[in-house]
Amino acid sequence: RTSTSVLVRGTGAAAGASSAMRVLRRSAAALLPPRTNALSRGSSSPHCAATPRARAAMPPPPPLAVTSRWLSTGGIGGGGDLEARVNQLEAIIRGQAEKIAALEHSASTAQKRFSVFHYNVLADQYGSNLQPWFLMGAEPPVSNEERKHMHEQFYARDSDGRLLNKGWPNWSADTLGPERMAQIEAYDVENFSWEGRSEKLRAKLATVRSDVLTLVECDHYQDFWSSTLDELGFDSVWQKRPRDSSTDGCCIAWRKDTFELAGSSSVSFGNSLDGAHDRVCLFSLLRWKRDPEQTMIVATTHLARNPEDKRMAWARGYQYASIFKKMQEFSAQHDATASPTILTGDLNCGDVHELAGVTYALLAFTASPVHPLLWTVEDVPSPVTTVTDARDLRIDYILYQVW
Repeated sequence: RTSTSVLVRGTGAAAGASSAMRVLRRSAAALLPPRTNALSRGSSSPHCAATPRARAAMPPPPPLAVTSRWLSTGGIGGGGDLEARVNQLEAIIRGQAEKIAALEHSASTAQKRFSVFHYNVLADQYGSNLQPWFLMGAEPPVSNEERKHMHEQFYARDSDGRLLNKGWPNWSADTLGPERMAQIEAYDVENFSWEGRSEKLRAKLATVRSDVLTLVECDHYQDFWSSTLDELGFDSVWQKRPRDSSTDGCCIAWRKDTFELAGSSSVSFGNSLDGAHDRVCLFSLLRWKRDPEQTMIVATTHLARNPEDKRMAWARGYQYASIFKKMQEFSAQHDATASPTILTGDLNCGDVHELAGVTYALLAFTASPVHPLLWTVEDVPSPVTTVTDARDLRIDYILYQVW
């Protein structure tokens, strides 16, 4: 749902550039004639007095651009003093070496840019038209009043916290009626089935030019996402959420030709310190292939749902604090406390700064260290990220560290 470009400042020479420079140096060195054969015989041309064996051992002719310059200044075939020609060539090579050194310095100090794409791909259990936030295809369309009533029925619980109307159509039957429910079910089969939806997701990601992808509510990892990402040029890691009845989790993917994985971990949490673990945050340490000294941490998560319910703000604040505590441990374990850090996710809140405020309040009661990203976070601006007939909100974020 959210895509943006993120700037990372890096140090150290770019390995790809350095390799190219070494090739140029070898090519330039090959331009020098084999002086021992030619000069020992007092010849003005290094090739004229060489034996057949010596000629066979000589380097191939120089590239066309250099050959033209060589001939125009009286080099091979043009007469003139050979020693002067050699000195001239050595001066040219020294000049090229200075340019190469300047390019290497530029590569080592250049800022490295990459982009991050975050996407809530909707797990099967939520990517269904038979949910109160969708219900598309009914005639007449579901009204706001009807939807409000069905939301109340959907979330209604008894005194023990058990859902009273769990499952379709228990929470909708008294509102929609048989004909409209049949229309909604038909729309679900036609537009929400995994077979059709997976092809749309594949087509969408094929258009993404980002270097790092983060996916939440990501199920079908083994039978779809792992191979699909590989075909699109990405390596990836995935972590299932701890709930037994759910098959979705969080995924981080990166372009194979840009990054490599240096470490990975995860943390699970519930809605409170003693609550059953239901959510997960996945961490990856990525190393920049062109500059192995440059690493960065990427994390992605999915916090407690119902952004409209302010009572859930404390649960999300606790989960947010759990992430930054684990992030600090992960970065210390991999000697990456100074590495650039990015956190993405469906945070299920309309204001990430309000979420951070709740987290600050909770952390005031503990002495646990947390990652500095919490105190130096920058929020990448984006439009609303969840649009249905029931909501129009921005709840997905890409956050990064500011120095």
